[in-house]
Amino acid sequence: MPGHSADCRSKSTTFARRGNAMDYKRSGRARGARHRAGSDRHRRPALTLMQLVRGRAACESLAVLRRRRAALTLVELLVVMGVLVMLAAITLPTVKGMLSDQKVSQAATLVQQYCEAARSRAIATGRPVAVIFDRLRYDAGGGATPLDALVANNTCVRMSTGEVFPPYAGDWAGAVGRLEDSNADGVVDRLRIPVAQAASLIDTSVTPAVPSGMALAGDMLQLGARRETFLISADPSLDASTAEVLVPFFNPPLTSVGTNTFSLAEPATWMNGTTVRFRIFRRPSKSLAGGTSLPRGTCIDMHFSGFGTAGREFSSDSIHLTAGTPAPSYPPTPPYSQSNGNPDYGPIYIVFSPDGTVEAWYYQNRALSVTAPVFQRAAPTTMIHLLVGRTDGVPQSPLVDPAGALAAGDTFTSNIMDTLNSWVTINPYTGHIYTSPVNGVTVPAPGLSDPVLNRLAQARTSATFGIADTNP
Repeated sequence: MPGHSADCRSKSTTFARRGNAMDYKRSGRARGARHRAGSDRHRRPALTLMQLVRGRAACESLAVLRRRRAALTLVELLVVMGVLVMLAAITLPTVKGMLSDQKVSQAATLVQQYCEAARSRAIATGRPVAVIFDRLRYDAGGGATPLDALVANNTCVRMSTGEVFPPYAGDWAGAVGRLEDSNADGVVDRLRIPVAQAASLIDTSVTPAVPSGMALAGDMLQLGARRETFLISADPSLDASTAEVLVPFFNPPLTSVGTNTFSLAEPATWMNGTTVRFRIFRRPSKSLAGGTSLPRGTCIDMHFSGFGTAGREFSSDSIHLTAGTPAPSYPPTPPYSQSNGNPDYGPIYIVFSPDGTVEAWYYQNRALSVTAPVFQRAAPTTMIHLLVGRTDGVPQSPLVDPAGALAAGDTFTSNIMDTLNSWVTINPYTGHIYTSPVNGVTVPAPGLSDPVLNRLAQARTSATFGIADTNP
């Protein structure tokens, strides 16, 4: 029915509008609920009374901490300093000892390398090269007493290189000299060279003429084609009456240690007045190139350095014993002069030949007495041992005070008693150089009557048998 359809459409529209309104209200209420729920998530929950009290106490504590300065009290600071001082007192002596031990090892390695460099230079240049071991002092002015001065005389802290110049054979080729027997003892002992042929040996610019330094006492003289060499006994001089340079020499050829000598002297019966060619082999001269110094606090102890199993030839004690008969006073007492024992002990020279071996050594090349000049030049016969230790471990004199030389206490420990020291050993036959430790006291002892030499033989056991230090 038409009327019925219209009513139905109007009712449907009314219901639709009501439904839309209800849906709108529902959606609005949903959005409001969701907004309130989101707001509630960001809203802090309500605190209880206990939480409020605790929070206030925490804020007050934080404010107090902020007002307080971040620092230590005096008591706390003193406690910390005390702990640090105790730790330093415990550790520093150990660290100091370790560093000192390393210094000695470094010094021994330095000596070894310096000698090896000189040997290599001799091989490369084809000329002898020397290592010069300078004493801390040559004279007796290095101490409050003469005995104290011996410490400086037997301490070496510096090494230098010595160049050996070609032999001198006159100012021109073919220069000759005339042999003579100056004291009529049956052997020739002096060479006369015309000034015109050897003017370089004498300085005639002053009156009287003086040696020029080209050749000096202690140099070696070779006559003719003979292989023997003679030790020049005094500096060259001028004989103005004959205009000749006089070069005196020892005959038979001799050395300080009695080895490498010849049984027969050159007789004057058939050589006196003979004209011969000559060559003068000069001692090493210190090179202009700078030397090297050992690390501070370390040194080469000359008192216990020398040759063989228990030799002390580099010590002033040994030089004193060979300085004449009777020997001059020792230690030398002022006023010093050559007549009472000149305390000028000279440096140590070790000369390497072009083939790498040790050609010669000079362990005292200056005169200690006018009546008994001492020229310590020798050819190699046995191992050369250098004791590398500490400067505060050098004794005064093992000869005068053997007990002090063997001291091993808290106040003083001799270098020969310190097993942390090292030997630098040179094999003269091969030129091989190595370091070895100082051996401790062993039982049974080597059996030498002298306690110093007995201890020296003990300390050199490894060095004597070629036992090198694998961890220098």
